[in-house]
Amino acid sequence: IDLNGSDLNINGGLLMLDDSVQRVGIGTTTPASTLQVVGTVAATAFNGSGAGLTGITFTSFAADTIDFEAIGDTLALDATTTIDLNGSDLNINGGLLMLDDSAQNIGIGTITPTSKLQVVGQVLATSFNGDGSAVTGVVATVAADSLDFEDFKDAMSMDANTTIDLNGSDLNFNGGLLMLDDSAQNVGIGDISPDFKLDVSSGAAVDGIAIDNTLADGDPILAFQLSGTSTFTMGIDDGDADKFKIGTTAIGTNTRLTIDASGNVGIGESAPGASLEINGDLAFTPSGTTNVTAGGGITVTRALMRVQGNAGAVNITVDPQIADGTDGQMVILKGLNDTNTVTLDSGTGLSLTSASSFTIGSKDTITLIYDALDDEWIEVSRSNK
Repeated sequence: IDLNGSDLNINGGLLMLDDSVQRVGIGTTTPASTLQVVGTVAATAFNGSGAGLTGITFTSFAADTIDFEAIGDTLALDATTTIDLNGSDLNINGGLLMLDDSAQNIGIGTITPTSKLQVVGQVLATSFNGDGSAVTGVVATVAADSLDFEDFKDAMSMDANTTIDLNGSDLNFNGGLLMLDDSAQNVGIGDISPDFKLDVSSGAAVDGIAIDNTLADGDPILAFQLSGTSTFTMGIDDGDADKFKIGTTAIGTNTRLTIDASGNVGIGESAPGASLEINGDLAFTPSGTTNVTAGGGITVTRALMRVQGNAGAVNITVDPQIADGTDGQMVILKGLNDTNTVTLDSGTGLSLTSASSFTIGSKDTITLIYDALDDEWIEVSRSNK
């Protein structure tokens, strides 16, 4: 139907199509807007902006309440939705959720929250993150006086700033693997009752403590200190052919003992040229007075044996005259008395020079060495004073 610039009035204003202004009127012949209805508009639903509507009231809502069932559960919220309480409180479902605008607090299960979030009931979450120092009544599932890191899901993190205060108690890691005894201030490795600052215990056939220095010219050492100053230090001198040394404040300072890779030992000598090289004096601690009997002979207990006959001159008759020693062992027999002499004869475990007997009187000496192959003591030298 082309109005062709004219208006169409149906049934005296029932429907007015005003072609000149492009408006429609219902109940009016002079519509002032695109659609003007003089009367009531009834519809199943309205779709569009209602911002210009006036006189709308919600007679089904009580004061200061929102009943979402009454508005057909059609409230839609998205990321741009804002609800302004405008100084009032919002109570959802009788305290299920309380937004207290005046105190700026939220309550769950309470309409009078006293903190930013107050929950009356149990809080269940996948995890909690934050300061829990004020939490009370926390009970672990592990046994008393113990820490089970599996129970903590291995989540404990330690760094250079971590401090563990035992507070007078002991801490036992993994059944004695590491024991921190706070009462005794001792540490045990493999020992739950350490007696020293560090007590290491093991039942293995071969076990111990290893000190490994991986530096190109590094020295693994062990120092013994008094009041913070090393008195003796022992270790490997990597800068001197990996020799084992014992020194004072350092292994290379006042070196007292050296063992090289060949097994040579130096006492006061850092470059030993023999199995034993001593740079200093050599002294033997002598025995006490040994009273010799003919039937008892001599048993060597010192490198220097002081001997005399028991209640008179004695000629040893027992075989052997001197009890067997250790292969290569040396002894010096020194007489104490010209009356209570001791006479040795060649034979019966004793090989004297030219098979010549020797009587040991005051200040007389004879030096012997034991040869296990021949099973006898062999004379090295004698001195008759």
